[in-house]
Amino acid sequence: MRVFKKVLLVLTLAIIVGSSQGMIAWADTQEAPVRDEAENYLGRAYNATYDRLFDNFDRSTVAGVSGSELDYASALGTGAYITDYHLRARYSASTPTTADSALYKVGSSGNADGQFSFLVFEMRGFEGASIDDLVLAFRLDDNHSLIHVPFNELLDPDYEPMPALTEDYQLYVIDLIGSLADKEYIHNTSGDVVPAGNQMQGLHLYQDGDSVGEGVLNIDMIYYTNDVNPSYTDSPSYFLLDAFEREAVNAGGPNVWWRDSVGYIIGKHLALDGSTAVSSYEATSATMNNEDLAYDNVVLRLRGMQGAEDLEITPIYDDAGSNVYGTAILFSELLGPDAQLLPTLTTNFMGYVVNFEENNWDKDVIGFRVDTLETESDFVYLDAVYFTNMEEEIEVVDTEYVTLDPNDIVVFDNFERDTLGATPAYDPNNPVALDHGFNFIIGYAGIDYMDVFDNELVFDADAATTHMQYTSTSFARQNNGDYEYVVFKVRGENGASLNTFRIASIDVNDNRSDVKWGHSELYSGAGLLTPHFGVEDYPYTSGDYLYLIINIAETGLTETISGFDLFYSGEGQLYIDQIFYANSQEKALDEENSVVFEDFDRTDVAPDPADYPNYWFDTGNTFIEDGALVLDATDNQHAYYRTAAYPNNVDEPLPFLYITMKGSAGTTLESFRMHTIPTEDTRFFNAGHLVGIDGEPIPALTEEYQTYIIDLEASGLDVQMEGYGLFFGDWGEGMLYIQETGFMGYVDTLPALETTLSKVQLYNPTKEINQIDVNNDVANVTVDLGTTEANVIGMLPTTITITDEDNTTYDVTLAWTIADYNASAAGTYIATGVFELPEGVVQTDPETPLEVSAVITVEDDSIDEVTLETVAGVADVEVAFGTTLQNAINVLATSTTIEDSEGIEHTVMLTWTIADYDGTTAGDYTATGTFELPEGVEANPDVEQSVTATVTVLDEVVDTEDTGLSTGAIVAIILGILGVVGGAAMYFIVLKK
Repeated sequence: MRVFKKVLLVLTLAIIVGSSQGMIAWADTQEAPVRDEAENYLGRAYNATYDRLFDNFDRSTVAGVSGSELDYASALGTGAYITDYHLRARYSASTPTTADSALYKVGSSGNADGQFSFLVFEMRGFEGASIDDLVLAFRLDDNHSLIHVPFNELLDPDYEPMPALTEDYQLYVIDLIGSLADKEYIHNTSGDVVPAGNQMQGLHLYQDGDSVGEGVLNIDMIYYTNDVNPSYTDSPSYFLLDAFEREAVNAGGPNVWWRDSVGYIIGKHLALDGSTAVSSYEATSATMNNEDLAYDNVVLRLRGMQGAEDLEITPIYDDAGSNVYGTAILFSELLGPDAQLLPTLTTNFMGYVVNFEENNWDKDVIGFRVDTLETESDFVYLDAVYFTNMEEEIEVVDTEYVTLDPNDIVVFDNFERDTLGATPAYDPNNPVALDHGFNFIIGYAGIDYMDVFDNELVFDADAATTHMQYTSTSFARQNNGDYEYVVFKVRGENGASLNTFRIASIDVNDNRSDVKWGHSELYSGAGLLTPHFGVEDYPYTSGDYLYLIINIAETGLTETISGFDLFYSGEGQLYIDQIFYANSQEKALDEENSVVFEDFDRTDVAPDPADYPNYWFDTGNTFIEDGALVLDATDNQHAYYRTAAYPNNVDEPLPFLYITMKGSAGTTLESFRMHTIPTEDTRFFNAGHLVGIDGEPIPALTEEYQTYIIDLEASGLDVQMEGYGLFFGDWGEGMLYIQETGFMGYVDTLPALETTLSKVQLYNPTKEINQIDVNNDVANVTVDLGTTEANVIGMLPTTITITDEDNTTYDVTLAWTIADYNASAAGTYIATGVFELPEGVVQTDPETPLEVSAVITVEDDSIDEVTLETVAGVADVEVAFGTTLQNAINVLATSTTIEDSEGIEHTVMLTWTIADYDGTTAGDYTATGTFELPEGVEANPDVEQSVTATVTVLDEVVDTEDTGLSTGAIVAIILGILGVVGGAAMYFIVLKK
């Protein structure tokens, strides 16, 4: 239904749009869900193939739509404007930055040779930002310490200090030689020094640790140049480190290895700042609208400055050539195609899908209006508006590197030989190749600049006058398609870069793949490029070495691989220590090395700081019971617990927060939410805000303790947290018990991988099997009658150790069978485990049996069961009119005694329920108390595992004349009742004169 509010003038203006004028239907598409199976909101990312773009704000002013598909666009209020690409980063003494956790940092080969004299920042400052608060650290390479220089001590080309920050952008031209005069880089291990100059491979901008200032920086561009008065152009006279024309700040670029910031990038967005007055945007289009009724939804790609802001959204229609407004609806009340409310805004962009029909909007819209609210200081960014039917071809893009299985690898080459062994042309009789299991080893180009030294293949680009090519194949260690990855263990020296490293694979038929370059064509997974030297947060680095994990299929290498062409040119020395094939395995949580934050092994919720000097507490409606923190939300009351402590997750952050907890009967996580300290950005457990490993949803609460694993980053929480706030109740009642909290990461598989590689005997066909180590690894097994064959085999070892004639050990896998096994018949049976010889180990003559055995003994040790025999009853109770269910339960017996079939008496704790209880209706109610049997006592079908009691709710009015009690006596009774139940119930007693 349309509500006609006012008529708008139609202006013929436009906007740059996608290519689609109408909906494109594809037979092989599907409708993407707006939420996943766990109810996490997915929204909709713009898909140019299927969606129709209305506005993407790719212009300098809101109204500047000339030449686009928009007829009209306007900004109402000074807070509506188009932003430009820049980095926004805040600092303060309470949330300090460091060289590692920097306002901005970058690693690049752009000035590795010192070809540029000046480093330029284009930036401005707000809210008190000052160069006096800042430090710029210079990086020579990964092997030398940083040089830290206060920003106010840096010099420009005239050797003058840097200008003060203002709210207008200005250029900070840093003379590298002048600013680093008399300073030295110190080698991390040897202590050798290198005089600083204009050679550098990175920088870190951060807040001075002694500074108490605070402010906001906007950085528009960073680059190297030789121009004294620079004006950046895309030319050899400049090298661009960053112009921030992307969404994610932590991304590389051409000859830029890594970038990162504690801040975030502001792109080409519409800003709506309602902090001082209402700000609005409205626009219409005669062509890129939905008058053809082609689409069922419109998407608003939004994010909030703080998160959870609200807006008012209004559709615009055409009525006989005039524009009219439809029904305005708050963003917080809009419904998506799943008929559910949209999630609240967060500080991350999300494409929020609004369904026309669900919101009673006609589909034939020609435009929209978006307003901030008078009642709120909203600040939001609108990145795009587009129509969709949720059609797409779903693609999987990997965001994490795989975990390699150290027990499933095949080494192609570990270069454990004294010489390169390459020939300048194909030689099938090359003795070095044949002795080491290769078909051939060839140095097609630059053979004089390659060598094997210290069991590493070395490419020396500094000495080379041409590119280098190393080629080898091995049928003895080929990949027949059984392995998904090939891994290169590499390191670089003197400016070596993986950008100029390239490979081609050779299949078993001598066919080659295309040459793949290290800068942009090697993939570890779908859409996931392999890392570069100096990469941060990569799971496979060891000292100077980087394990370059290459997904064979995603990179476009051959399906089978018998060898490789390896190429290198550029700078420095590239070392290859290992080449091996591998498969992946599931990541495992490292429970053994988890960090306990709180175990609540105390009596007070907020103990004396003298006993807990690292803690501070803020709490309400909480208490400690049996080593657990209890958040009491009885009658929907507000319970909360806030604390910060050490050890926390700041210095060596782990990715997961774990919470071991349970709930009382009927308690849910509906009202449980938390925030991390110091950020205090609240997340709800039940709204898809908190996610577990690999995006799995948080499981439901139970009455038994279970451990909840929360992925901090994926949940939008601060990974480097000092503490947390836990909140419960208000609209969901019950009792929440928290036994332990802490931090956890994944098991580090790299040590296991390196151990496996160190044991690899690459190639020696003459080694014979020598010994099967049976006594240490295979023992006889005794089991009870009725144990299945599968369970017996599960008790036997899966591997044993064998040795060859050189006393080299190998782990081999056993395949077990048990002859004539009968689980129902006591006796002895022979189990036989067979195995295969590992690669490089051959049979003896005569042959050694490749098997081991064990004796399986089945015993009939059945004994009589001890069962429940009797249950002692409990007393009935009376409660006053108006007593709540929980308070009625509180006056029932907490335990009873039972007797088992051996005549032994046990005390058991009771858990009560009261059927159809109504404290405001007098009468009798039946309470049932259940209990758990003690260990060793089994249930008896003839004896109920419960007790009952009658709960009598007394009449509402007590007449003093009828009772014969005085007013003072009645008051004494009231106080006595309140003493029993803690004053939680309300009693109504009428006193008559």
